[in-house]
Amino acid sequence: THARLADLTTVLSEMSNKGVAPDVIPVTSAIDGFSRAQEFKLAWDVYDRFLRTGIVAPTLPTYAVLFDLCGYSRQPTQIFPLFTLLLESELVLNTNVFNSIIEAYCRNGIVSPVPSVLEAMKQRGIAPTTLTVAPLLNLVIFSKQPAEASLDDNSLRRAAKSLHDQL
Repeated sequence: THARLADLTTVLSEMSNKGVAPDVIPVTSAIDGFSRAQEFKLAWDVYDRFLRTGIVAPTLPTYAVLFDLCGYSRQPTQIFPLFTLLLESELVLNTNVFNSIIEAYCRNGIVSPVPSVLEAMKQRGIAPTTLTVAPLLNLVIFSKQPAEASLDDNSLRRAAKSLHDQL
């Protein structure tokens, strides 16, 4: 595991030596690649080494990839801190990144934070889309025993009502 991270660091160093300063694009690509390969530990290691330490600054696509990583790696405790960093950033937020947040929560069977995510969207003048609704529907339809969600669960109802109010 450390060897692959060392290889990535070597490639980025070689890029720098050849006059191509490594930036957020290869770092985001590495996180995405490791995540798609289900090498979640490596993906988080890249995040820790390059983004958390401030070597490169994350962009909206980086945050979307990180939220996807939270969903696929079953790391729901990472979603809120990343969401907080995103809201504190000076990035111009869009529907896609909010949809990634909602999807990450839903992939982990968690719907209770969704109304606050929808409220944050509303405060920024960002309207939900059909893609915003899809993760909630998938959670209800495909989960046999989701952690929080069921058709009679109050948190799912609040999320659905919050979404309905914004449409």
